[in-house]
Amino acid sequence: RLHLPKAYVDGSKETGPPDLIAQFRKEGEGFAIEYTSDEFRRFYSLAPEVWKALATGKEGGKLVRCLWVINARNAFTHLLLMGIILHQEDFLLSGSPLKLKPLSQVALARWIKAHLKGDSPYLPPGFSLNYGDNSTVCRLVGILSVLTPQGMRLPLKTFFPRRQQLYSQLIKAILDEEEEAFREGKLRKAYTDEEIRQLLKQHYGVSLSRRTVSLYRQALGIPASRDRGNQRIYPPPSVYFSLPYPFERGSINANAPESPGVYEIALAEGRFSYPLCSSAVIYIGSTHNLRKRLKEHLFPNARKADLANIQQTHKLVFRYMILPREKIRSIEKLLCNSFTSIYGALPRCNHLRP
Repeated sequence: RLHLPKAYVDGSKETGPPDLIAQFRKEGEGFAIEYTSDEFRRFYSLAPEVWKALATGKEGGKLVRCLWVINARNAFTHLLLMGIILHQEDFLLSGSPLKLKPLSQVALARWIKAHLKGDSPYLPPGFSLNYGDNSTVCRLVGILSVLTPQGMRLPLKTFFPRRQQLYSQLIKAILDEEEEAFREGKLRKAYTDEEIRQLLKQHYGVSLSRRTVSLYRQALGIPASRDRGNQRIYPPPSVYFSLPYPFERGSINANAPESPGVYEIALAEGRFSYPLCSSAVIYIGSTHNLRKRLKEHLFPNARKADLANIQQTHKLVFRYMILPREKIRSIEKLLCNSFTSIYGALPRCNHLRP
């Protein structure tokens, strides 16, 4: 009785789930397979004359068939796992789903068949076998699972992502980075599909057409760049605030018009902490008369007592945007939603959504 190359056993996993067959573990420059039971790495080798002698008798024939089935099963399963290791090595090293590569069961079945013909480094010397096909791979992939070097238990089908599934995942990762960049203030404009296409090529070596990127993005339910920009940038590109002015009576009288619009009050220096990142903005509002409403916030008995308290310890600035009366509420809502999506909460002195 022999053992398959790069095959070990860890008896402590024998009490694990019945579908768990092995763990991939790092060994030198590559990986080895640590089976949950010694029966999965067994291999029986007999001299040809012994095989022939056993096969002539009734009981001997049964034994030969039994040994052949064990060899065939274990050799095929071992090659299946070794093939996964070779094709998905980057994923096994990192544990990141973004490192998975497209792999079909048909392609791996061809690889296994080639190694079963003989002289495979993953089987005993001189061993060859005509066994298994695509359906054998499909059956094993559907019922077995393994542990990764990071300890994650994964069904074997995880290692066979379809191209659309894999590329959609990469696009989602790029857009997650986009959102993080928005939150940190490093990005002011959402990536277009063409820019996503270029980033896929640059970061992951994946070449897709702009149209394919667009189709995958839509399948993920992610809006186009113009719509993502309005949701993730504060203030959104459609809002054009005035320059900031000191939040003082004289400055308000000189700079704030008696017109409807939206306005923002912020710290002149420093920032307040919000759940996702910090910002100087403390209040967003709307009114039919900008000058009148801004001066109301200066009164000690103002409705916004917390805003009045901040004025006592901080210098503030304001800026505004003149709008038609019918648009002020919708733009105020847009500003609040944009702020919340980036910073994780309403401005410090806003207590209700518009």
